[in-house]
Amino acid sequence: MLFIVVFLAVVSGNLTTHYIELKLAARTADQALQKPNERTQQASARQKEQNLIRQRQSQVQRARSKTGVKLQRACQDWTQADKDNKTQTTAAGRTRHCKDYEVFIKTGKVP
Repeated sequence: MLFIVVFLAVVSGNLTTHYIELKLAARTADQALQKPNERTQQASARQKEQNLIRQRQSQVQRARSKTGVKLQRACQDWTQADKDNKTQTTAAGRTRHCKDYEVFIKTGKVP
């Protein structure tokens, strides 16, 4: 009888130990998987920020270029003409020239 009690105690102790080891290994694996994911997200966020900075710098350079200044001036002239005359022609000219300027600043392509 004592042999059975000792046997059951040893078996239950071993089972409990293995269960705890498995849970600990699973937790460690989960933590290991989360850290690279966090690093990846941080790297992605930094990359997006750097892309936005480069994009903004490109837009500023385009706005300062001869073409950018020319398109901006045309937009301003048509906007002033539309304020002064309020015709369909001046409204359409304002829309077209200001859109051309906007497209150039965003893409670098001259419409």
